[in-house]
Amino acid sequence: MGHYTIRTNDDEDQAIKKAQEATGQASASKTFMTAILELQRNRDEMAQLRRELAQEKARSQELGKVRISGEILLG
Repeated sequence: MGHYTIRTNDDEDQAIKKAQEATGQASASKTFMTAILELQRNRDEMAQLRRELAQEKARSQELGKVRISGEILLG
């Protein structure tokens, strides 16, 4: 198990305090671990949502083409 020393400035201290409030963690070290573990899950979820959005956009464009084609044929 490793030991880490992190030297922070005032802005970073404030960011840590905000993260502690957001995560409900009492210590900075627990806050860091929570943030690290959530980071990859959040990245994975965002990638999945981006793929789904791209698929829906493509599907929507295809439906729009079909509708336009249908209107031209009917018109």
